[in-house]
Amino acid sequence: MNDSSKNSASVSTEEYLRQHQDDEPDSGPNALKIVLIALVVVVAAVGAYVYFGEKPPVAAGEIVHLTAVPIHQESHMAAAAGMPGQQEAFDQVLVLAQVKLRNQAKVPLFLNDMFASLQLPEDLERRSLAVNRTDFARAFIAYPQLLPLKGDPIVRDVTIEPGQSVEGMMLFPFPMTRDDYEKRKSLDIEVIFLHQKTLVLRAPQ
Repeated sequence: MNDSSKNSASVSTEEYLRQHQDDEPDSGPNALKIVLIALVVVVAAVGAYVYFGEKPPVAAGEIVHLTAVPIHQESHMAAAAGMPGQQEAFDQVLVLAQVKLRNQAKVPLFLNDMFASLQLPEDLERRSLAVNRTDFARAFIAYPQLLPLKGDPIVRDVTIEPGQSVEGMMLFPFPMTRDDYEKRKSLDIEVIFLHQKTLVLRAPQ
C-alpha cells in the first residue's frame, strides 16, 4: 500500500513537471528578437547622428583653372678626346593650377604642403611636389612661354583664418612626355593642413 502510494505520487510529480516544462515559452527566439531590435535601434541612432550632426569639412576649394605646358629640351655635348659628340633629350610637363581655398572651420588653418597625383594607365601613379616660391619665380625665367600664365603663388605655411579664402597658383613638374601626360586617367591636387584632414581637389579632364 505504501509502495503503491509512493509510485503514484512520483508519477504524478513527474507528469506535473513535464507538463509545466512543455508549457514554458521558448526563450531562444525571444532573445534573438530582442538583440535584433536593439541592433536596429543602434544603427538608426548612429545614422541619424551622422546625417544630422556631421560637421562640414574644415576646408573647401576648387581648381579655377589648370594648364599643362609640355617642355622639350635637347642638349648637345661636343666631341672630346676622340669620342663622338652626344645629344640628350629631356621632357617634362609643367602643370600650373589656379586654386582657391576656403576655411570653413572656426579655427585657423595652417597650410603645410601641396602635392599633385597623376593616375596613369596600368595603375601607375606619379606624384609631384609643388615648387617653392623661389623655384616658382625661376620657372618663368627659364621658360618664357609660361609668362602669359604667371600669377601669384600659394605658398606653404600660410595661415587661413576662419571664413577667409585664398587664391593663387601652384606649379607641379612631371618628368614625362606630352603623350604620356595626355593618357592620364585623373589628376588630383592634395592640399595638406597641419592637424586637419587633407583636402583633395579633382582636376577636370
